[in-house]
Amino acid sequence: MFRSFGFSLWGLQICALAGAVACFGAMLWLLYFFDGKDVFEWQGVTLNTIVSILSVVIKSSVVFVVADCMAQWKWILFAREERLLIDFDRIDGAVRGPLGCFRVILRTHGAWVVQFGALLAILAIGLDPFAQQLIRMEPDVFFTPSNSSTSGPLALNSYASACAMGRTMKTVLTYNISGDAGVNITVSTQLPLSMQGTIFNSLSRSPAEAEQEALVRRPTSNCTFDRFTTVGICHRCNDVSSSLQAVRDFSDVYYAIPNTWRTSQKGSSVTAFVLPNGQFIANPDGCSPYNDIWPERLKQCKNASVGAGQREMYAVTAYGTGSPKRTVSMGGMDALLWSTSIIHPSLEVVSKPVPDTWWVDNGTETKGIGFWPDIPMKATECALYYCVKDVESTIQGNQLREVVTERVEFRRHPNSFKRLEEIGDKNRIPEDEADSLEFDSFWSAVEYSDLQLASTLDGRGARYNISSQSVKALSSHFQGLFRGQWNNDTDLRAALDAKLGRGKVGFNGASTGPLRENQGGIRMRADPPALDGLWGWSRNDVESNFAALATSMTNEVRRNPRPSAAPQSSNGQPNTGFSGVRDGALSLYGSVGSSTTLYRIEWPWIALHGSMLVFSLSFLCLTASSSGGRGGVPLWKSSSLAAIRHGHEVGVLLMHTDSVRGMEETARKISVKVSSDGRDDRGGEEGWVREGLHRKSSERCWSLFVRVMATETRSSVVDATGKTRLRDSLERANRDEGPSIGQWLRSPTILLAQILGPLAEDWVVVDTGQYGDMDGHPNLMSQVLHIAHSGASPIVRISTSSPWTIWHAARASNRSTRNHGSRLRDKAEAIVSACKYRSDRWLKGTRRTDDMVSSGTFKQDPREYRHSANDNIIVCVQIATRKAVENVEEIATVDGIDMLFVGPNDVAASMESAPFDHVEIPEVNESAAARVLKAGLDVGKYVGHFAIDAEVAAARCRQGFHFVNCGADIVAIQRWTFRETGRLRRLISEDGIGKKVKREREDSE
Repeated sequence: MFRSFGFSLWGLQICALAGAVACFGAMLWLLYFFDGKDVFEWQGVTLNTIVSILSVVIKSSVVFVVADCMAQWKWILFAREERLLIDFDRIDGAVRGPLGCFRVILRTHGAWVVQFGALLAILAIGLDPFAQQLIRMEPDVFFTPSNSSTSGPLALNSYASACAMGRTMKTVLTYNISGDAGVNITVSTQLPLSMQGTIFNSLSRSPAEAEQEALVRRPTSNCTFDRFTTVGICHRCNDVSSSLQAVRDFSDVYYAIPNTWRTSQKGSSVTAFVLPNGQFIANPDGCSPYNDIWPERLKQCKNASVGAGQREMYAVTAYGTGSPKRTVSMGGMDALLWSTSIIHPSLEVVSKPVPDTWWVDNGTETKGIGFWPDIPMKATECALYYCVKDVESTIQGNQLREVVTERVEFRRHPNSFKRLEEIGDKNRIPEDEADSLEFDSFWSAVEYSDLQLASTLDGRGARYNISSQSVKALSSHFQGLFRGQWNNDTDLRAALDAKLGRGKVGFNGASTGPLRENQGGIRMRADPPALDGLWGWSRNDVESNFAALATSMTNEVRRNPRPSAAPQSSNGQPNTGFSGVRDGALSLYGSVGSSTTLYRIEWPWIALHGSMLVFSLSFLCLTASSSGGRGGVPLWKSSSLAAIRHGHEVGVLLMHTDSVRGMEETARKISVKVSSDGRDDRGGEEGWVREGLHRKSSERCWSLFVRVMATETRSSVVDATGKTRLRDSLERANRDEGPSIGQWLRSPTILLAQILGPLAEDWVVVDTGQYGDMDGHPNLMSQVLHIAHSGASPIVRISTSSPWTIWHAARASNRSTRNHGSRLRDKAEAIVSACKYRSDRWLKGTRRTDDMVSSGTFKQDPREYRHSANDNIIVCVQIATRKAVENVEEIATVDGIDMLFVGPNDVAASMESAPFDHVEIPEVNESAAARVLKAGLDVGKYVGHFAIDAEVAAARCRQGFHFVNCGADIVAIQRWTFRETGRLRRLISEDGIGKKVKREREDSE
């Protein structure tokens, strides 16, 4: 292989592949270097431009190498085996472009190597679009850190390590009533309007909306900040539905609720759902509290009569407190700001549509709504408490995104928010509320230390401070916002204590309804009104509502942690927080993002370029190993000279047509094979070659005809039954249905073969006997092919008994062997052996297997041709001497001889008479012809006779000969020329044309 892969043989291809590999390496380095880098442009040249150029170079190199290898494979394939001639054209077309490659892939059989090369060429041609997939330009953002010394735009965020918003105001009242003198000290609070507005707004917003309210300066649409820690408000919600208990006979408590029922209407059965802390919700049994079917329209509830004055029932009750001891599940929360527990219907009730009153008016009972107490109820408790948060803040596309995580290790410091100096008995705090952060106008009048949140993991770590006035102000504000006066009535307290026990809380907020508005829609009447912001008919996700509330309050703490200490601008006006970093809230620097475009390399696409190079190198090595070397195929590749060199061997096959379509049709029917060493097909058989060239024909005693019968209808000399015209005509003659008639051609000119072919009845004999050897007949192959394509069967008469002459004749004509002379039976048998392949039937067959180029003519592969050729060949010997006539009976019995042919001229010459006097020699004209005819018929062989003209031919047919010719080309030319020349002379003599011309010349002189 390495010898055939030498640089002198494949230098250009090796250089092309080496250049492609170098370009591939440069492409890899460029892609690796610029991956993730900014897009660059230099003098209009971009990375895409450079990569495209390198890709084109790789593609061109690969296509060049693959094309040359495919061109070489057409010689390799045709040297290895006989193939259809059209394959040569298809492979050559694949070298020229993608359409030819598709033809090879789809139509060429038994050439997987070339098909692989064609596929490589197609992929290489389409390589450029895939190269563009390598580089993807991706918008990106790069961030520049900002700080106090940065002169450009600043990214600022807000956080708070302490909170001091709100204040307290004491009121001292001195009294003296009937000698009872004393002092009342109370305290009131004031919360900044900004926090009040934040709390109100959050009751109608979602957590996502609340998140966007954080105070952030964003000079661009993309900014990042390091994780920071801030003090704020957190929330927690628990489902306490499992703690609900149904309590029957709750009428005494229910009717004690102020403004619920008139005294005259008491008496209906009532059931309540109660939490462990004493919060409850109650309604008359049999009524439907969650629709607008009013009792006076229904006339009565399901099981009990109710008064006409009650139009609404309790849909929701709530209990809000700042004391952990009064909650259901927040007892351990020592930094509690506010907790609200809500008893409400389940979502399956809320999701049902409220029925129209039309149904009731028409007597239709609504199903699925349910009647009290057979309604699924839920209870949720949510709390707000002071906490420390970690915040990861980013701005992407001008959208603020914050990931907030509670620092659970920060808890209330044990020594924080402690009472300092008591001021009187009336201002003492109950023992069970000593650690509570809840505001009370009496006991909160005492001064407190600030609330501190410290880490339980690090006692010396940072502490976050919330001023005591802020704690009181926020607690007081929540009490006024979410607490009603439902549980202060004396009768209600007494009834509740009697039913549930002392210390039960009842409820301090409730919603009645739902009510249907005239404009459509459903609402409830809440007391206090803010309760609608925590649970409403269309806003019933309690946890989400508390999350929005906690987020909004934290944002306000970060925005305005110390309202009383807000910095002043140079003109004395309060700073808005956006004019500079002097505002204490905007004190956290971040990184400013700027838009850019980066290269992103799609590395999987580079595999296509690498694969193309690997496959191309493999294809080149495979081609080189199959070419050159000793006994290998010459490296002709795409050389036109090499094609011309072999043109004389196959070009005549296409001479009958001038159109491309016609030549392609012919090429689809013909199989050819070229020599593997580029020399003449006789290479290696030099002794036989010399014998064929130099052996004399003076010893001829008979001549031999060999004819291969085609077995395919595709040949132009084969009919629909698979028989040649020669075979068919002989069988016809044997049935006495007419002789086999043909023409005799001795002239080596192609023109006469073209003329006689269409004129022949069944066959044409090409007589090479006068030239002595095959090479002496320069146009033999062309004549044979023209005759074959005309439809007649070509037969070649050879002149020597050399085996090489027979083999070479068979390879030249594909259908017939050539005539040679012999005297004895042994030589006749040797002739037959030279015409037969060795087989069980013909053990002495000596025909060479390298002359099986005829197989393609019959649409057979070489193996099929070898097995059928012995049965389909016709061997005809010409009786040409006296001795042959005398031994004709013995010759006729030779196995493999199919026809005896009488050559009267040669027989007459062997009797030392003039060749054309055989008609006048009875020994030749009668005795010899009759003896040969009888010998052939006795053994069932065909018999033929040479005829100089139609009369002689007809006479021989009547005599019983199967095979006759009608004259010969030389005889016909001689007779026509002699006859027409004599006729011309007579015409001239009769008209006196010669004398008239002579007088005209004399007169002109």
